[in-house]
Amino acid sequence: MAPEWQMKRKMLSLTYMTQWRGITLI
Repeated sequence: MAPEWQMKRKMLSLTYMTQWRGITLI
């Protein structure tokens, strides 16, 4: 079972990680 909040949390963490990586790359 994968609740909606869990999916949203996963997406948020994913976007956060990508953003952080982009900042570190720059």
